[in-house]
Formats: sequence, C-alpha cells, structure tokens
Amino acid sequence: MATKPGSTYTHATDLTFTSGPANTFDTKLPVPFPAQGFIPGTGADAEHVNTLFNITGDWITSWLALGSAVAGLDAHLVETSGSGETRIATGIFGGTLAAGPGLVVTENAGIQSATIFNSNAAGNALEVGATSTIAAAIITNNGNGVGLTVDSVGGEGVRVTAGGTLTGLVSTGGPAGGTGVTGIGLGGGFGLNGVAGPTGGGVQALGIATSPQPALAALGSIFPAAQVRGTIYMQPTVVPGTPIDGDFWKRPGTVSLERGGLEWQDPAGGALGAAPGKQRAHSTTEGFGYGYAESLGDTSEAATSTINKVTMSMGSSSGKFNQPNGNYIVEYSATVRLGAGAGLGIRAVVTFLSPGSGSVATYTDFAAVGERKTVSFFMRHTLANPGGPDLFHLAIASNGGAPGPASEVIIDNARIVARGSYE
Repeated sequence: MATKPGSTYTHATDLTFTSGPANTFDTKLPVPFPAQGFIPGTGADAEHVNTLFNITGDWITSWLALGSAVAGLDAHLVETSGSGETRIATGIFGGTLAAGPGLVVTENAGIQSATIFNSNAAGNALEVGATSTIAAAIITNNGNGVGLTVDSVGGEGVRVTAGGTLTGLVSTGGPAGGTGVTGIGLGGGFGLNGVAGPTGGGVQALGIATSPQPALAALGSIFPAAQVRGTIYMQPTVVPGTPIDGDFWKRPGTVSLERGGLEWQDPAGGALGAAPGKQRAHSTTEGFGYGYAESLGDTSEAATSTINKVTMSMGSSSGKFNQPNGNYIVEYSATVRLGAGAGLGIRAVVTFLSPGSGSVATYTDFAAVGERKTVSFFMRHTLANPGGPDLFHLAIASNGGAPGPASEVIIDNARIVARGSYE
C-alpha cells in the first residue's frame, strides 16, 4: 500500500548569492537549452541546477505535501485515506463535451451505491434539476427490489410539484399486475392523501373501456377478523352550494330528529322532475325488502271449506334472512266470479290470513253469472328475524251449503305483495 512521505525540501530560495565567487549574482538562471537539457562536455552551471531544484521543491512542499483526504476549504490536491476514502467540500461534475454521464457511481462490497445525508434542517439532501423534455431523474431497478424508498421521521416523505398543466406524479403498475402506488397508513395516518387546491381536485380516478379493473376500488375485510371502520368514509356535509350532475355526498343526521342520507345531484332531481336538483337515498336499519307470490290459474270451491290459493313466506327461523327487519305493507288482490251452475245468491268468501294478525274475510255478491269482481286488501306486518317463517295466505271459500256446481265460486289472478321495510 502506498505511504505518503513525511519530509519535503526547498532549494535555492534566495534570490542572490551572499557568498562564494558569484557573490551578489542571481542564484537561479534558466537552462540555456531546455529541449536538450545538460549537454555532455559543456558542464552544468550551479544557477541552472538551482532553477530546476527550486521548481521541484516548491511543487513538493507547497502542493504535493499539502494534499489531503479531508474536506478542507482551501486549494489542495485530493488524496484518499488508507481505506481508499476521500472527502471534498464540494464537487461539480460534467459541464464538458464528453459523451458519457457527468457522474457514475457503482456499488462496492457494501449495500448502497451512494448515500446522501443532510443534517441541516434548512437544506435538501438531494436536488435534481433539468431543462430537457425527458425525466429529470430515472430510477431503474433490474432486480426484484423496489425502485425507490423514501423514509421521513418527522416530515414529508416525497413532495412532487408539476409545472403548467402536467401531472405531478405518474406511477405505472408492473406488466404482471403490480400496483402503481401503494400507500400504507401507520401511526394513525393515511397511506394516500389527496388534498384539493384552490381550483383543483384532490383525487381523480379515470377508467378506460378495455380495462377489466374498475377506475377506483376500495377493498375491505381482507382479513378474517372484522375491520374497525367502514371500507369507505365520506365526511357528512350539508347540500353543496353549486353541485353538478354526478356529485355525491353524505348528509348529516340528527339524533332522535332526522336520519342522514346519501344524496346526489340529478338533472331532473327537482320538484316533479322539472328542474335539476338533489336526490336522496334513505333506508331503515336493515335496508329494504320485497316479497311476492301469485297464482294466475282458476281455482274453484263448491263447499264451505277454505282453499289456500296463494301462500307467501317471509323471514326464516334458520337465521338466513330472506328480507330485512322492519315494517312491510302487504297487499292482497284477486278476481272472483260464480261458476256456471251457481245461483246468484252464492257468495265468494275471500280470506286474507297473516301471521300474528289473524285473518280478514270479505264476502262478494254477484249480479250475474260470470261477472268478475276484484277483491283487495292491505295491511301492515312487522318482520323480525330470526323468527318465522312468517306465512301469508290468500284463500277462497263458498257460502253455499252442500258441495256441488250450485255453490261453485272461482278465483284467479291472485297475488300477495309485500313492500318494505319502513319504520
């Protein structure tokens, strides 16, 4: 390993001789024939030798010996330490017509190729500037690691500002399905935060026709345990001042007075659809429900026994809720008529049966054989799961005496509809 010498010399530093045969004359004179040096047979004058050794000693003492591997704020020769390390106060690379990059850093046996550190709170650790139309910095990882990792203890990790109408950050996912940006919230923060500016929006998601993925996806409950918060959160707000078609917001509610609701602007959302205005979605604790059953064919009864024409089931005792909890409006309807051989004094008895509320029977008289009459009825029913199933029936009977064509009544187009739920 090279060892820096510890001694230097100077030579012929006096301008004139103060002793000897050339007393008072110059101690140094230029070599007369520098291209040939000292010519054999002609001798070498002391003044010529003094010139050469004076220049050599000055270089060694005033420059080479002052070289250093530390970052001194003066002019000096840059050296390396025994481990090959050198330190300089500042460096400017490039600025020439060379075809290659101004700076190339290749890794040693350690991990990083380059480490840039700044302990000054008012300074930047790294600043990259460019005036070209391509990227100011390109980071490429040809292995399986990340392209860029930025860690910040107390400040922002990355701040990107775009100029003009261009985008501040463009992140492209991997061709095999990798994500363009992954934000992980730690310590109560958010992994990704979009803040609207004075005239700009916070976050925009754009979809294209050929993509099998949605423009925006919020995935919740990715672990077996229940998550603490909802998958999407919208801070409740009153109706915006100037909403446009497609705006969506959550309206605040008031305990014991008014429920909040999901609202949006619609071109025909105003009164009677005659003007733009808001629309509002509102539901009960369990949402909305619906039940339906029908029988369109004829069913005849020629005795006083009761025949169930239509049966509808709601709820389930097994805990599998076919409809949500809440109040329902249950509507019954059917068409009745006399049989061909029945007398005009025969009545059609239509009974509406519901769980918990008993039954309601209607009696229909006819003015002519074959005359059709519609019977209908509606009621409120409260569905509470688990329980039931709650069964609803629409039944037909005849008030005639003995069975036979003379007491036949016919029912068809029978339906039971349940709509809910409401509170």
